[in-house]
Formats: sequence, structure tokens, C-alpha cells
Amino acid sequence: MSDVEFYGVRDTVRDELLRLMAASDGTLTPEILVEEARREDSPLHEAFTWDDSVAARLYRLTQAYNLLRAVKVRLEISGEVVTTRAFWPVDGDEDSVRPCQPYRIVTEILAQKDWREELLERAHKEMVAWRKRYAVLKELGPVFAVIDRAALELASDTV
Repeated sequence: MSDVEFYGVRDTVRDELLRLMAASDGTLTPEILVEEARREDSPLHEAFTWDDSVAARLYRLTQAYNLLRAVKVRLEISGEVVTTRAFWPVDGDEDSVRPCQPYRIVTEILAQKDWREELLERAHKEMVAWRKRYAVLKELGPVFAVIDRAALELASDTV
């Protein structure tokens, strides 16, 4: 792992993750992380909410978020039946999960210009993010080329 540079965490957290991974045959699980983070002197401790009443509320919000994302609908689009999420966040960024983040049904979003543009922008961001996430898989080169062309087309349409 010496050739890998880590981002997004303090060095002490990175070191603890690597130590735990080495102690667990090269793997990590959420359960291992939570158990190790229970110690107040653990570098991982502050990454978790330890007040159970607060943690329970946050967990229920996560469950509600997951429920909204799990519900699907079938729509006919240009003569083709498409299965998609029923509810999408609007008027905000899905990446910043807020307790009162508004969701709307996809049919309303598609019918309203601003919401449709917001959904299209989200799709563009996710497409680019997916490409970056899997850039290490050179076998996906042909897929990346299509994504790059689509990203350029979408960017030129918004100018």
C-alpha cells in the first residue's frame, strides 16, 4: 500500500484503517470500524455519533432516505418502458443529505422545466463521477469515450 496516496482523512485515521486491515487479513468491515471506534482514544472515534438518541434519529433519517431511493416506477418514454426511481430530490444537492430535503415524484419533475434541468444536471454529474470512480479499469475505455462525448454534448447544450 506504500504506492497509494490517501485523501479525505487525517493521517492518524488512515494509519488506523491500514492497521485494522492488516490485522484482518487485508479486509475491513463496517462492524470492525465501529467496534474499534468505540474506544474514546481511537482515531476513528470522532467519525461516529455516540449519543444514542441522536444516532437513532440520524439512522431513521438514513432509512427514510433509502426508502425514497428504493421506490421505483415504470414509465413509457418514447415508446419504451423504463424503470426508474419514483422520487428524486429537487431544489438542492442530493450529496448534502438534509433532514428536510424535498423530494418529488419523477413525473412532476419531468413535466416542470427547472426541475427537469436539475435532474439532467444531476445525471451529468453522476455520469462524470462514475467515469472518475472507475477510471482505473482501462477495459471500460469504450464506455468512457461515450461518456466523454455525452458530457461534451450536455455541456454545449447548456451554454
